Amino acid sequence: MSARTFFLSLEAALVLAALWVAWAAWRFLPSVEERVPVAAVRQGAVTLEWLAQGELRAVHTDVLRVPGAKGRLRIARLAPAGSFAAAGDLIAEFDASEAQAGIEERQIETERLAAQISKARAELALDESEDQARLLHARFAVRRAELDVKRNELLPPAEALRNTRALEDARGRLDELESGNQNRRGRDVAELVLLRSRAAESQRELEQDRRGLAGLKIVAPHAGWVALARGVGDSPAQSAAAPSVHAGDELDAGAAVAEIRDPSRLELSTWANDSDDTRLQIGQTAKVWLDAWPDRPLRGEVTGVTRDAGDAQSSGLPGRHEVTIRLDMLDVFKAAGIPADQAAAVEAGRATEARAASAFAQVPAPGSAWTRLPRPGTLGRVEVLTGTYSDSLSVPRASVFNSAGASFVWVRRSGRFVRQPVATLHGDNAWIVVAGNLRAGEQVAFTTPPRRRLLP
Repeated sequence: MSARTFFLSLEAALVLAALWVAWAAWRFLPSVEERVPVAAVRQGAVTLEWLAQGELRAVHTDVLRVPGAKGRLRIARLAPAGSFAAAGDLIAEFDASEAQAGIEERQIETERLAAQISKARAELALDESEDQARLLHARFAVRRAELDVKRNELLPPAEALRNTRALEDARGRLDELESGNQNRRGRDVAELVLLRSRAAESQRELEQDRRGLAGLKIVAPHAGWVALARGVGDSPAQSAAAPSVHAGDELDAGAAVAEIRDPSRLELSTWANDSDDTRLQIGQTAKVWLDAWPDRPLRGEVTGVTRDAGDAQSSGLPGRHEVTIRLDMLDVFKAAGIPADQAAAVEAGRATEARAASAFAQVPAPGSAWTRLPRPGTLGRVEVLTGTYSDSLSVPRASVFNSAGASFVWVRRSGRFVRQPVATLHGDNAWIVVAGNLRAGEQVAFTTPPRRRLLP
């Protein structure tokens, strides 16, 4: 064989080999459409669940505020953050120097008014005595004039006329004296009544100030964790970023100082979309996994579903509704390793260390019943059983597409994907119960497939 023939044969062999490799790649490698992620249509009992993330909070929370109706008060002492308070424990004390000075001024004013009342009563009694003496003298004068008038028949006309005029003058002076005494007495009595009213008002204000002085201490109304309030900024954003209040801060009357969060009754607060809202009903069972106990599911129950659009708008989350899940505290106590007798004390708010009355709230000792319970503010996830449907067709939620308000799936049939309309009946975060021309075991695509026929 010549060299030329050899090279021609080799070239032809290489071309045939390249064609065979291309054909094999086209024949045996998976097509683009074959690489579309798919899932099988399921038929049978379907259990639907609603999943969400939420935050643990105390069912019973009291906000403690600065006492008084006006003015500002300075915090003198404050319970530390993270402390636990028994019922009656001190949370905050306020500077009483200004209040004490006000009480002293009010006391002086009350004593001054009391002295004025005593003086006015003494002057009124003296004036009445003098008035009675003057009235007695005037009545005697009238009586003498009346006796003189009875002798007029025996006297000359001029003298009888003088007696008659003297009687009229005496009676006029008596009437004038009686009227003047009555007016003066009414005026003095009115002034005395006014002084007594002012004294009573001053006494009431003094007692109120004294009660306010006693109220410059905030105590815990029930057992719970102490969460200090944040300071006040010039805007809501600044208030949210402001540090917690601390000793030395001056706060307006009515401003929040701290919250007392009772951990003996806990619930998880989360949010549901409008589409999920109809599936949630009060009384549905739930399972809760807290970040603090990720491997221990806790029993719960849906106790609240906010369906008021106004509440959703005011929360800053339009189109979302608050959902609350109450935890089964017996299950929580069991998970925390709290014995039954201590659990009963915890529920009654008595599981605290003995300490002196009027003591400040303090950080509980490690290992106490309260420290074993999850704290409000802990994050967690919830799983709510929303329904069970027997002998139903279901597909993954991600495989259902929507166009112009109509739902459909891409189902693989005869080597290609076709669009199949379906009706969505029920669903959760993962699966949707559907009705339509589907069969169990058929494959539906998670993404819109390319329009190319598969080879047989």
